[in-house]
Amino acid sequence: MALILFVPLLIYRSHARPMAKANVIERVVREVTLPLQAGLSSAVGWFSDRWYEYVAVVGARRSLSETRIERDRLLRELASLRWQVRENEVLRALLGLQQHAPTSHFVAASVVGAGIGPESRTLTIDRGLRHGLEAGLPVLGAAGLVGVSRMCSWSTCEVALITDPRVSVQVEVLDTGARGRARGDREARLVVEDVPRPDGLAIEAQLVTSGLGGVMPRGVPVGVVKEVSTEMDRPVLQGLVVPNAALTRI
Repeated sequence: MALILFVPLLIYRSHARPMAKANVIERVVREVTLPLQAGLSSAVGWFSDRWYEYVAVVGARRSLSETRIERDRLLRELASLRWQVRENEVLRALLGLQQHAPTSHFVAASVVGAGIGPESRTLTIDRGLRHGLEAGLPVLGAAGLVGVSRMCSWSTCEVALITDPRVSVQVEVLDTGARGRARGDREARLVVEDVPRPDGLAIEAQLVTSGLGGVMPRGVPVGVVKEVSTEMDRPVLQGLVVPNAALTRI
């Protein structure tokens, strides 16, 4: 045990003393252990470099992980802000629609269901008889007329969209006042018909509810005329209309 402790001490003393003051034994030990010292120094340097590289990688990974967490948080906040902006736009649009019928009572509702099948033209809203709803009431969205309430239960109500053939709405051209009737067809399209030929019907004309009959408030946006029939033997005009309300995304 004493020999094991003596050898490192001798090596240390040999390298610690200046060469000029070292004795023969110390010089021999120094010459013999120089390659070993160089190897140890190189090994220590290599392991030191690898350790610092490892520490740098770990730190970079931790920083990357924290950056990703922060990015995900910001994305969630951005999505929430976008939803709030969209919700505010919808509410402002609904307030604008309410101005068309200031004496009417409006009930806010959310869509909770839709008819099954690609040709379905009905929605279900979360308001019903106990909220004052009944069959035959107009249903409005942020962009305009959506449809008409049909069958109402105590807490829900089925809405037939304006592209449903069962729905017929009295409309007028916003610019000219020409009147007609808008209804759904069997191909889930909205058409306008019964417009007197002398009154005319132009492409890009904006249709709004006329208010005739007292069921629909006047001036609610319905849609834009995209095609007009060119049949000259008919006394009335008809055309294809694109609804203002995005019926498939309500």
